[in-house]
Amino acid sequence: MVKYAFASTGDKLTSIVIPNSVITIEYRAFIASKITSFTLGNSIETIGEEAFNNLNTKLTNIDLPNSLKSIGKNAFASSNFLTLTLPKSLENLGEKAFASNARRMSKVVISSQLFNSIGTANINVYFLSSGNEAPVLYCDHDGVRLKGIGAC
Repeated sequence: MVKYAFASTGDKLTSIVIPNSVITIEYRAFIASKITSFTLGNSIETIGEEAFNNLNTKLTNIDLPNSLKSIGKNAFASSNFLTLTLPKSLENLGEKAFASNARRMSKVVISSQLFNSIGTANINVYFLSSGNEAPVLYCDHDGVRLKGIGAC
């Protein structure tokens, strides 16, 4: 999917289904869109920088496919998610990928492998911006979810 493909579409585009043939969602593809419903295909491996940044919508949850390997810097920053489950397939999480969501985000589930690659000291860089409270972090150990940073 090309850069800026559906950026700033206003009220014209509210729902989208990204087909399984799409592997990469490029830089700012949906920035500042008002999408209220979208489905990501099962083949997506990469979500580029700022791809869904500043979603001006009431969308509160997103189902990330198990094929996803990389989320770029600020990919979902300033959006409205309440809960988030990062797939086990995720290998790379860009800096501030979900920053400025924490004011509303209450729960994040992350695999212990990804958490360990990020490190305890850096976890806030991915989910917070200054002045926000951290969401409750759940660490997934092969299907067993444990609450808190210490659980990872």
